[in-house]
Amino acid sequence: MNLSKYTDLYLDKISNNKVISAIRCGLLYIVPMVMVGSFVLMILNLPIPAFQNFMNNTFGVHWRNTGLAIYKGTFDIMSLAAVISIAYAYAQSFKSVSDGLLSPFYIILCALCSYFTFNPVGEILIPANDANSSGLLTAIIVAIVSTGIYVFLFDHIRSKKKVYSYDSDSLLMDSLRNITPLFITLAIFGLMRILFDIFHCEVYIQAIVEKINGAFSSQNGGLAATVTYILVIQILWFFGIHGTNVLDSLAKTLFVSASAVNISLAMAGSAPTEIITKEFLDAFVFMGGAGCTLGLLIALLISGENSNGNRVAKYSLLPGIFNINETITYGLPIIFNPYYLIPFAMSPIVISIISYIAFRTGLVPLTAHRVEWPTPILLSGYVSTGSIAGSILQLVNLSVSVVIYLPFVKLYEKHIIRSNQKLFQELTSKLMSSDDNSVPEKVLERSDSLGSLARLLVSELEQAIDNPHNTALQLHYQPKVTSNGKVHGAEALLRWFHPKFGYLPPPIVIALCDEAGLVNKLGRWVIKTAYYQLADWNKLGHKNLSLSVNLMPKQLKEDSGLLDYLHQIIDETGILATNMEMELTENEAIDQSISTKAKLEKVRAAGINLSIDDFGMGNSSLLYIRDSYINIIKIDISLVHSVTTNHQSQEIIRSIISLCEQVDIDVVAEGVETLQQMEKLEEMGCHLFQGFLFSKALPSEDFVEYVKIHGCVR
Repeated sequence: MNLSKYTDLYLDKISNNKVISAIRCGLLYIVPMVMVGSFVLMILNLPIPAFQNFMNNTFGVHWRNTGLAIYKGTFDIMSLAAVISIAYAYAQSFKSVSDGLLSPFYIILCALCSYFTFNPVGEILIPANDANSSGLLTAIIVAIVSTGIYVFLFDHIRSKKKVYSYDSDSLLMDSLRNITPLFITLAIFGLMRILFDIFHCEVYIQAIVEKINGAFSSQNGGLAATVTYILVIQILWFFGIHGTNVLDSLAKTLFVSASAVNISLAMAGSAPTEIITKEFLDAFVFMGGAGCTLGLLIALLISGENSNGNRVAKYSLLPGIFNINETITYGLPIIFNPYYLIPFAMSPIVISIISYIAFRTGLVPLTAHRVEWPTPILLSGYVSTGSIAGSILQLVNLSVSVVIYLPFVKLYEKHIIRSNQKLFQELTSKLMSSDDNSVPEKVLERSDSLGSLARLLVSELEQAIDNPHNTALQLHYQPKVTSNGKVHGAEALLRWFHPKFGYLPPPIVIALCDEAGLVNKLGRWVIKTAYYQLADWNKLGHKNLSLSVNLMPKQLKEDSGLLDYLHQIIDETGILATNMEMELTENEAIDQSISTKAKLEKVRAAGINLSIDDFGMGNSSLLYIRDSYINIIKIDISLVHSVTTNHQSQEIIRSIISLCEQVDIDVVAEGVETLQQMEKLEEMGCHLFQGFLFSKALPSEDFVEYVKIHGCVR
């Protein structure tokens, strides 16, 4: 039995849960705000007296007031921001929202109203402790519950009553249909608030906190109490509760007072007596913040250059050095992430035991000097103990933490890869929806993970187009041959080998380019790459080869400088225009405007060949033959595949070949896969073939070898 396999499946199931995914995505939305607040907090608490004196002398107290204002404007509204972001993220998972029937705005509005309804409004809008990270769990619960209730009510009410009419203002009517769901949702949260007050839930919660603090205090700060304290803090943090704040009174009773005892003894010239102090926790356990997340950052940095976690770690490293870990906590995230629960709790517990042993055995002097919590590792260990042994212990603890985190980092990266593969499949399905003549969805406009992936792919594709040393974006060349196997030419076919998703079919690439406005840019890259390659073949002695490239309808319509660009390529490469072929696809909508036809006529006048692919199955076949600018056609692959078995296909092909002979148009049969197909087509008068019977599309080097083996038409 493969235990790890079942563990992965179980963790994947939890992590991919709609609610968990919404929380994770919602927290990611507020990362920019958290990062700004973290950097400002780091600067405000930078333990460098020279820096602080310089800033005070230069800017006075104003710089600190401004910094505090930025900090409060980010961290002190964290819960409010989480309500908005998580409600928005959760809304995207509902069909009413994805279908455009329900605007996410109303869901966010409902979530905010529910949050304020549940939190009593006093003289100020909302108590500060409820708005900052201390109220994060409440924010998460309210966002999820209010969204679920609101969407349920909207769907059921909408199904019973239609409020739209032809003479109505659509925006007004859209607003009106949201009144009832909003009212009922707020009434539910109002009732919850009443029940909360009637049963004195806040008093009970406070009593529970006091009992926890009291239980710890009775253990006199021993190792067992400390380990339990750390475990509770980590679990609370995992669920979005500020564990340090919850157990603040305990920390002051045990650890801060122990620090004061040691400092007093040291000042009096006596040896310190207390092992577990505030400095013990800040400098040797919570390195990088709760969970010893500095170890996590290092594990992420060494896990893979292009991993998601690696990128988060790079942004989080600087604040993490100063023990500010909100960026990694919300950005990875750690909160509500089942993959990191075990190492997040285990790492500080293990290194606290290691530290306790090191201090107990005298390997490291006890802490005897006050150290502010933002003091970086190594410096804090040395200052707090007055010995280099303190710094060495920190390095040992950090190494242990990295070792603990590393396998879970690898596990989570595998989960991300699996999730991305699933997301990519969904994206592919949506982009290929045009195959059934439906309008493809505008995926780049989506604000969810699908839209993010699409935008990332577009960015990577554009970089590949712009990078002359790119190897991911390639052209492969499928030979066009005569009946005796001689190579007449080739068709250049686009290939994008993505480093994570592998081979991406051309329709996917073109769909992304189409929506992103990169069609002309990609088209010119194909033309340049293909015909510079043809020039290289000419230098090798293969001067009679023709080469066709696919010309996209949008490129033909919108690229006003296309003809000039083709002339430029001819001048730069020295190739013959007669060896160039622009290939249009009949089943795609080609603009029939006068300007487009004029452009095609100019291409033919320059000596460049024009061909129609998939000929015979579209609505414009005879129109292309009537218009004299087309001089090559390629018989549709579906006709070729059935040529040996279907009498109607035979008659259509025979008619096409006969008609083309009369108007001096060359015919190519594509998709030839069997010898019987080729023989039948040759019998009908077709003499040029393309398909797997001869070769698949080949990289340039392999194509040259193919030509050397089979020879080319002279």
